[in-house]
Amino acid sequence: MRTFRVALWLHKIVFMPIAATISALYDLLFYLFKNAQLFLEAQRNRAESDAPEEDLKSLESQVSFSTLPRALTSGVELLAAIKDGKVVASVGLDNEIIIWRVDKKAHLAIDAGQVLLRTATIATAVGTGSGIIAVWTLEGESAQSLPLFSLDNLSAAVTDIQFATAPVTGLALLATYENGVAAKWPLERGLTAAYFASSRQVPIVKCSLVRIHPMDRFFVAFSLQDGTLEILDTRDVDPLLLNDFCVQAGDATNTASRVHAWQTELGGALA
Repeated sequence: MRTFRVALWLHKIVFMPIAATISALYDLLFYLFKNAQLFLEAQRNRAESDAPEEDLKSLESQVSFSTLPRALTSGVELLAAIKDGKVVASVGLDNEIIIWRVDKKAHLAIDAGQVLLRTATIATAVGTGSGIIAVWTLEGESAQSLPLFSLDNLSAAVTDIQFATAPVTGLALLATYENGVAAKWPLERGLTAAYFASSRQVPIVKCSLVRIHPMDRFFVAFSLQDGTLEILDTRDVDPLLLNDFCVQAGDATNTASRVHAWQTELGGALA
């Protein structure tokens, strides 16, 4: 009898409170978990019902999609277009060059044989793998080629090509090369190249052309081995930067790899 009383006492004092506490905690956690599920489901349904309609309305007047007729016998390796999208140029895997006149729904095929025969290496795009640049002008329904552009004693690959205009010199061709060289050809004033060179006696890691948005002009950026970044203006008249503009963008173990330029107004002054 005494043993039974002790067991009953332990059951009342120890086991029943523990069981009641665990049961209450379980009910509380179940209630909170259920409310959280209902809240997440309501948010999900609200997002699915509202977001697509708003996104479609905001993009309907800004995005258009169209296709161009197939003109290459192989796949497209490189593709470029002017700002308004009316002229699109592509290079195929077999070095075919096609230029589409989107507004006229017509295309021109350009023979790249003359460019490819000038070098014994395999060209990547219009013969630029060995440092040769070919330029064609579009006149009506035909394309006429200009003399090939190349630098003396240089066979490094071309990494970037851009056309730029200036009030005095007119249309110019800008190019950067894999070995860190940058050059400019004034297309309307002869074909003599002008070089851009870093003023610092530090090895060049990378040379790139940087478009100044929203303007139609460019900087030449030299990423140097000590982490500094030297930027030169490609215009001779009314330059935006001094000739020795240089910033410490990184260090010897973390050099600059990407540059972006934008002209805007800060505090009433252009920056």
